[in-house]
Amino acid sequence: MTVSVIIPVFNGAGFIEEAIESVLRQSRKADEILVVDDGSTDGTSGIVERYADNVKLLTQAHAGPAAARNRAIGFASGQHIALLDADDIMLPDRIRLQAAQLHDRPENDIVLGKQILFRQGEAPSEVLASRDLRSRTRPGFVPSAALIRRTAFEAYGAFSEDQRIGDFLEWLTRAQQAGCRSSVLDVPVVLRRVHRYSLSNSAGPGYANLVAAIRRQGKATRS
Repeated sequence: MTVSVIIPVFNGAGFIEEAIESVLRQSRKADEILVVDDGSTDGTSGIVERYADNVKLLTQAHAGPAAARNRAIGFASGQHIALLDADDIMLPDRIRLQAAQLHDRPENDIVLGKQILFRQGEAPSEVLASRDLRSRTRPGFVPSAALIRRTAFEAYGAFSEDQRIGDFLEWLTRAQQAGCRSSVLDVPVVLRRVHRYSLSNSAGPGYANLVAAIRRQGKATRS
Protein backbone atom coordinates (compact mmCIF):
# COMPACT_ATOMS: atom_id res chain seq x y z
CA MET A 1 0.00 0.00 0.00
CA THR A 2 1.92 3.01 -1.27
CA VAL A 3 1.17 6.62 -0.31
CA SER A 4 2.13 9.79 -2.17
CA VAL A 5 1.84 13.08 -0.28
CA ILE A 6 0.93 16.08 -2.44
CA ILE A 7 1.55 19.65 -1.27
CA PRO A 8 0.54 22.58 -3.53
CA VAL A 9 2.13 25.87 -2.51
CA PHE A 10 1.93 29.48 -3.62
CA ASN A 11 4.17 32.01 -1.84
CA GLY A 12 4.47 29.72 1.14
CA ALA A 13 8.06 30.39 2.16
CA GLY A 14 6.93 31.03 5.72
CA PHE A 15 5.12 27.69 6.01
CA ILE A 16 6.43 25.07 3.59
CA GLU A 17 9.35 23.88 5.70
CA GLU A 18 7.06 23.02 8.64
CA ALA A 19 4.71 21.17 6.29
CA ILE A 20 7.51 19.07 4.78
CA GLU A 21 9.06 18.32 8.16
CA SER A 22 5.71 17.10 9.45
CA VAL A 23 5.56 14.58 6.60
CA LEU A 24 9.11 13.41 7.22
CA ARG A 25 8.26 12.82 10.90
CA GLN A 26 5.39 10.45 10.16
CA SER A 27 5.36 7.17 12.10
CA ARG A 28 4.45 5.45 8.82
CA LYS A 29 6.69 7.05 6.23
CA ALA A 30 5.29 8.37 2.96
CA ASP A 31 6.52 6.55 -0.11
CA GLU A 32 6.75 9.80 -2.03
CA ILE A 33 6.43 13.54 -1.35
CA LEU A 34 5.58 15.90 -4.20
CA VAL A 35 5.52 19.68 -3.79
CA VAL A 36 4.05 21.78 -6.58
CA ASP A 37 5.26 25.38 -6.58
CA ASP A 38 2.33 27.21 -8.16
CA GLY A 39 4.24 30.22 -9.47
CA SER A 40 5.63 31.50 -6.16
CA THR A 41 7.67 34.72 -6.14
CA ASP A 42 8.97 34.55 -2.56
CA GLY A 43 11.70 31.93 -2.74
CA THR A 44 9.50 28.95 -1.92
CA SER A 45 11.22 26.68 -4.46
CA GLY A 46 14.62 27.39 -2.91
CA ILE A 47 13.39 26.15 0.45
CA VAL A 48 11.90 23.00 -1.09
CA GLU A 49 15.13 22.29 -2.96
CA ARG A 50 16.90 21.83 0.39
CA TYR A 51 14.85 18.63 0.71
CA ALA A 52 15.82 17.26 -2.70
CA ASP A 53 16.78 13.88 -1.22
CA ASN A 54 13.23 13.35 0.04
CA VAL A 55 10.97 15.63 -1.99
CA LYS A 56 10.15 15.91 -5.69
CA LEU A 57 9.62 19.55 -6.71
CA LEU A 58 7.32 20.43 -9.60
CA THR A 59 6.91 24.01 -10.78
CA GLN A 60 4.25 25.71 -12.86
CA ALA A 61 2.88 29.14 -13.71
CA HIS A 62 0.32 30.29 -11.16
CA ALA A 63 -2.91 28.39 -11.86
CA GLY A 64 -4.39 27.70 -8.44
CA PRO A 65 -4.35 24.75 -6.01
CA ALA A 66 -6.67 22.54 -8.06
CA ALA A 67 -4.35 22.69 -11.08
CA ALA A 68 -1.36 22.06 -8.80
CA ARG A 69 -3.00 19.02 -7.21
CA ASN A 70 -4.03 17.62 -10.60
CA ARG A 71 -0.50 17.99 -11.93
CA ALA A 72 0.99 16.22 -8.96
CA ILE A 73 -1.52 13.37 -9.16
CA GLY A 74 -0.41 12.86 -12.76
CA PHE A 75 3.19 12.47 -11.58
CA ALA A 76 2.47 10.50 -8.40
CA SER A 77 3.40 6.83 -8.22
CA GLY A 78 1.46 5.98 -5.05
CA GLN A 79 -1.72 3.94 -4.93
CA HIS A 80 -3.08 6.43 -2.39
CA ILE A 81 -2.92 10.22 -2.30
CA ALA A 82 -2.53 12.13 0.97
CA LEU A 83 -3.30 15.81 0.48
CA LEU A 84 -1.67 18.54 2.54
CA ASP A 85 -1.91 22.31 2.22
CA ALA A 86 1.41 24.09 2.56
CA ASP A 87 0.37 26.04 5.65
CA ASP A 88 -0.83 22.97 7.57
CA ILE A 89 1.02 20.39 9.68
CA MET A 90 0.44 16.64 9.69
CA LEU A 91 0.12 15.02 13.09
CA PRO A 92 2.67 12.19 13.46
CA ASP A 93 0.32 9.21 13.06
CA ARG A 94 -1.80 10.58 10.24
CA ILE A 95 -0.59 8.35 7.41
CA ARG A 96 -0.47 5.22 9.59
CA LEU A 97 -4.02 5.68 10.89
CA GLN A 98 -5.58 6.60 7.57
CA ALA A 99 -3.77 3.92 5.58
CA ALA A 100 -4.93 1.30 8.09
CA GLN A 101 -8.50 2.55 7.79
CA LEU A 102 -8.54 2.21 4.00
CA HIS A 103 -6.88 -1.19 4.24
CA ASP A 104 -9.57 -2.39 6.65
CA ARG A 105 -12.41 -0.89 4.58
CA PRO A 106 -11.73 -1.76 0.93
CA GLU A 107 -15.24 -0.60 -0.03
CA ASN A 108 -14.27 3.02 0.76
CA ASP A 109 -12.27 5.35 -1.46
CA ILE A 110 -11.69 8.19 1.01
CA VAL A 111 -10.84 8.49 4.68
CA LEU A 112 -11.03 11.82 6.47
CA GLY A 113 -9.83 12.74 9.95
CA LYS A 114 -10.44 15.67 12.23
CA GLN A 115 -8.53 18.96 12.20
CA ILE A 116 -7.18 21.07 15.05
CA LEU A 117 -7.23 24.80 14.34
CA PHE A 118 -4.38 27.08 15.35
CA ARG A 119 -3.62 30.67 14.56
CA GLN A 120 -0.58 32.14 12.90
CA GLY A 121 1.93 32.92 15.62
CA GLU A 122 0.89 30.09 17.92
CA ALA A 123 3.47 27.35 18.49
CA PRO A 124 2.08 23.96 17.40
CA SER A 125 3.59 22.22 20.44
CA GLU A 126 1.83 24.64 22.79
CA VAL A 127 -1.46 24.21 20.94
CA LEU A 128 -1.28 20.42 21.30
CA ALA A 129 -0.56 20.78 25.01
CA SER A 130 -3.33 23.31 25.63
CA ARG A 131 -6.38 22.58 27.76
CA ASP A 132 -8.81 23.85 25.12
CA LEU A 133 -7.80 21.29 22.49
CA ARG A 134 -11.35 19.96 22.20
CA SER A 135 -12.73 23.40 21.40
CA ARG A 136 -10.16 23.74 18.61
CA THR A 137 -11.07 20.41 17.01
CA ARG A 138 -13.34 20.40 13.95
CA PRO A 139 -14.57 17.90 11.34
CA GLY A 140 -11.94 17.51 8.66
CA PHE A 141 -13.68 18.45 5.42
CA VAL A 142 -10.41 19.93 4.16
CA PRO A 143 -7.70 18.63 1.81
CA SER A 144 -5.18 18.26 4.63
CA ALA A 145 -7.36 15.67 6.39
CA ALA A 146 -7.95 13.43 3.35
CA LEU A 147 -6.36 10.22 2.15
CA ILE A 148 -7.80 9.13 -1.20
CA ARG A 149 -7.37 6.06 -3.36
CA ARG A 150 -5.80 7.01 -6.67
CA THR A 151 -8.53 5.07 -8.47
CA ALA A 152 -11.10 7.54 -7.10
CA PHE A 153 -9.73 10.23 -9.40
CA GLU A 154 -10.03 7.88 -12.34
CA ALA A 155 -13.64 7.13 -11.38
CA TYR A 156 -14.86 10.59 -10.36
CA GLY A 157 -12.59 12.95 -12.27
CA ALA A 158 -9.97 15.53 -11.37
CA PHE A 159 -10.27 18.63 -9.23
CA SER A 160 -12.10 21.46 -10.99
CA GLU A 161 -9.49 24.00 -12.03
CA ASP A 162 -12.21 26.64 -12.40
CA GLN A 163 -12.56 26.56 -8.60
CA ARG A 164 -9.80 28.68 -7.08
CA ILE A 165 -11.42 28.28 -3.64
CA GLY A 166 -13.26 25.17 -2.47
CA ASP A 167 -12.01 22.82 -5.17
CA PHE A 168 -11.62 19.95 -2.71
CA LEU A 169 -15.16 20.37 -1.36
CA GLU A 170 -16.55 20.54 -4.89
CA TRP A 171 -14.72 17.33 -5.81
CA LEU A 172 -15.80 15.55 -2.63
CA THR A 173 -19.43 16.53 -3.20
CA ARG A 174 -19.27 15.36 -6.82
CA ALA A 175 -17.65 12.07 -5.87
CA GLN A 176 -20.16 11.32 -3.10
CA GLN A 177 -23.10 12.13 -5.35
CA ALA A 178 -21.69 9.60 -7.84
CA GLY A 179 -21.61 6.92 -5.15
CA CYS A 180 -18.16 7.28 -3.67
CA ARG A 181 -17.99 5.90 -0.13
CA SER A 182 -15.97 7.49 2.66
CA SER A 183 -15.17 6.98 6.30
CA VAL A 184 -14.24 9.46 9.01
CA LEU A 185 -11.73 8.86 11.78
CA ASP A 186 -12.76 10.26 15.12
CA VAL A 187 -9.25 11.55 15.80
CA PRO A 188 -7.33 14.63 14.65
CA VAL A 189 -4.85 14.05 11.83
CA VAL A 190 -3.73 17.60 11.06
CA LEU A 191 -3.04 20.99 12.56
CA ARG A 192 -4.72 23.54 10.30
CA ARG A 193 -3.30 27.04 10.36
CA VAL A 194 -5.85 29.87 10.34
CA HIS A 195 -4.65 33.19 8.93
CA ARG A 196 -6.07 35.98 6.84
CA TYR A 197 -5.34 34.19 3.56
CA SER A 198 -6.77 30.82 4.62
CA LEU A 199 -9.86 29.32 3.03
CA SER A 200 -12.09 29.69 6.07
CA ASN A 201 -11.46 33.43 6.14
CA SER A 202 -11.83 34.07 2.42
CA ALA A 203 -14.49 31.73 1.05
CA GLY A 204 -17.55 33.27 2.68
CA PRO A 205 -20.90 31.51 3.23
CA GLY A 206 -20.51 29.33 0.16
CA TYR A 207 -17.84 27.31 1.96
CA ALA A 208 -20.12 26.60 4.93
CA ASN A 209 -22.93 25.60 2.57
CA LEU A 210 -20.65 23.12 0.78
CA VAL A 211 -19.58 21.57 4.09
CA ALA A 212 -23.23 21.16 5.14
CA ALA A 213 -24.10 19.50 1.82
CA ILE A 214 -21.18 17.09 2.11
CA ARG A 215 -22.13 16.10 5.65
CA ARG A 216 -25.70 15.38 4.54
CA GLN A 217 -24.51 13.36 1.56
CA GLY A 218 -21.94 11.54 3.65
CA LYS A 219 -24.60 10.13 5.95
CA ALA A 220 -25.95 8.16 3.01
CA THR A 221 -22.62 6.98 1.62
CA ARG A 222 -20.14 6.36 4.43
CA SER A 223 -20.08 3.14 6.39
